[in-house]
Amino acid sequence: MSTEDQHRQSVPDGSGDGFDAIIDSIDRLTDEERAALALQADQAELGHEAYALGLEHLALGHQEQALRWLRTAARYHVTGAQRALGQPRSASARNEATANDEAAPPADPRAREPEAADRGPGRPAGAAASPAGVRRPARPALTPTAHRMVLGTLLRELRRVRQVTLEQAARTIPCSLSRISRMERGAGLPKLEELEQLLTLYGVDEPEERRRLLDAWYGANEKSWWDEYGDITPPWLRTLFDLERSAYLIKTFEVQFVPGLLQTAHYARAVIRTGHPTATDQDIDRQVRLRMERQQLLHTADAPKLWAVIDESALRRQVGGSTVMREQLEHLMRMSDLPNVTLQILPLRTGVHADVGAPVTILRFAEPALSDVVYLEQLSGSVYLSSGDDGNGYRSLMDQLATAAEEPRHTADILCRILERAGTARGSTVPDADTGAYTRFMERLTAEAPHPNSTEEILDNLIANSG
Repeated sequence: MSTEDQHRQSVPDGSGDGFDAIIDSIDRLTDEERAALALQADQAELGHEAYALGLEHLALGHQEQALRWLRTAARYHVTGAQRALGQPRSASARNEATANDEAAPPADPRAREPEAADRGPGRPAGAAASPAGVRRPARPALTPTAHRMVLGTLLRELRRVRQVTLEQAARTIPCSLSRISRMERGAGLPKLEELEQLLTLYGVDEPEERRRLLDAWYGANEKSWWDEYGDITPPWLRTLFDLERSAYLIKTFEVQFVPGLLQTAHYARAVIRTGHPTATDQDIDRQVRLRMERQQLLHTADAPKLWAVIDESALRRQVGGSTVMREQLEHLMRMSDLPNVTLQILPLRTGVHADVGAPVTILRFAEPALSDVVYLEQLSGSVYLSSGDDGNGYRSLMDQLATAAEEPRHTADILCRILERAGTARGSTVPDADTGAYTRFMERLTAEAPHPNSTEEILDNLIANSG
């Protein structure tokens, strides 16, 4: 679903036999089998990193290096790389086309390549090499929210290195301890004179280091692209919009609707109208324009990689009618062909997982001062997790979902089948005869749930036990 919508259809509570079986089988795996599963879940990301390096070498005229990275990406089933190499999409043809490369071990796109990473003045803008021999992706321009988070991280590190307490920092400005804590979390911003005082307290005398922190402060005070829509966008959603523009990788799972970054205008209008039934047509129009402008980041020169897993039920749900859904499904097919988009579908047979009844998005950044951010959307707000067990748990959950979902190379075929059978194929007016799988799935949930007459009694027991 789009991240902008605050009202969603409820998901029945319970767990499906299919997904439970998958989780049970994972629990019984050996250490070697677990490692193999983790590798499989990571291959899509590796493939797109290899593809990005291949395109970069092509732009620089390095044909031999470009061919090497494109072959690596093709082995990871990246459609764009397969097309660049002239490979067909079938598995047998792909294996035949890459047979000559199997003698050599697959190159790891995360390994540093001396020529690309050690460039001096000739290095392309933004193509930075990271410490510890790992080559980082080109950095997108940081947005105000990202600048604020970078500044907070750097201030926290400086304070700890200089062994300055929160109390000492608060006395210097002066301000409350909570305000210092908010600044260091990137949730608040000091005034310019306050920043100067803190830098002096932390012993930041080197002009270049001081300038870096001041530049982050100025960047955090700039206007964002969504500024003209600020009156219809809640603060927690503005944060997401900014972080998307600064990320190099966006992983997302949606169970109810197509992700906002992949919606058509007509589909978006239908979803927004469902969530805002009393809104005026003018407000709906602005919400749709905002969503379309948000999607432009996928078509920029430094576009992030989008890795989306969509529950099959979201693709079968008739949002806006069959015509709107046909257009939406065809749009997903086109978007899945983009080199920076990986789309997987979680089939209905996997059942329901209680932990993923709401959207989950993970954003990863090339900026070393920014750690991964986990975004959890709720009915009237959101939660952001940046580190710790909670964040790691959701990262592990996303890997499990990607493993349980169909491989990206099957996405186009699945979408075609849904188009043909769900009454959304062009010219079709016959209801889908294959929706029986979804119907049986919902009937099973209904049969397992208590009778509606028991609802009041169950609620009374819950209230009594909670006291």
